[in-house]
Amino acid sequence: KAAARKLAPSAPSGFKFVYLYQHHRMSIKQLRDTLRKLKVDNSRVLDVHFPDRGVVGILIHNDFETEFAAQLNRRGVKLYDSFDPYHPDIVRDPEYKDKSTDERTEQAKIIFNNTCTRAINFIKTPHIKIAIARNFLQKAWISE
Repeated sequence: KAAARKLAPSAPSGFKFVYLYQHHRMSIKQLRDTLRKLKVDNSRVLDVHFPDRGVVGILIHNDFETEFAAQLNRRGVKLYDSFDPYHPDIVRDPEYKDKSTDERTEQAKIIFNNTCTRAINFIKTPHIKIAIARNFLQKAWISE
């Protein structure tokens, strides 16, 4: 597969989070075990996080998105395409309960920024870490 990827047409360079529905709480290890059972190549899953109740975010390279979605679709798993990490309802801290939508949206952006920063720090391979950081910076998901 890796050799074939080198000769195949490439998707736009970069990384993205894809989101899946999650019916019950599970650890990252349990999620990776589930992905393995679904025949997903876990080495291409760069990071996993849980941005909201019932949602799991998976960081992948853009080149892997089509294969990832197809592998999951074959098993009846659909991507959560409409998930918005900046949606104000993600902010569940009681401190923000009575705040305006704009304030909660801004807090959601801060939370997503922190998620992206943690994802970068989790990556151990230096050239991949730099590529992800550069891509996140271009998308304005993080700041310098």
